[in-house]
Amino acid sequence: MRWVSIDPGKHYSGLAYWDGAELDGVDWLPNSVLGLPLYGLAVVEMPQLRGRMAKERPKDQMDLAFAAGWVSALGRYYKTYYPSTWKGSESKSKNHKRTLKALTERELRLVANLSKESREHVMDAIGIGLYHLAVTGEREESV
Repeated sequence: MRWVSIDPGKHYSGLAYWDGAELDGVDWLPNSVLGLPLYGLAVVEMPQLRGRMAKERPKDQMDLAFAAGWVSALGRYYKTYYPSTWKGSESKSKNHKRTLKALTERELRLVANLSKESREHVMDAIGIGLYHLAVTGEREESV
């Protein structure tokens, strides 16, 4: 089954496309172009109020929650994971290193030339997808 994992951002989202348990492609797209259900399943990071961002930038959190709902519509079905569930309190740099170690050589080529701007969201989308595969038992590697 083809499916997508998504790390929603306020204006852009990182997407990881999967064919079963294999990473098949990556994207970083403006939320305004995302829409029609294209996949059987959308696995999405659910925004979580944490730390000072919850107090200092509540509008950003609302925008992010809206984006998460919007991109969930990419699948006929959806599954969400909070950041604390799929990556805990691990730093992005450590988590992204672990994500890269879990990828095959072919999958590594898909992320080799990501721009600095897109890398954070795309790597998180891949990490969420790997976590989902581990939870469902479809792939041994987990981040």
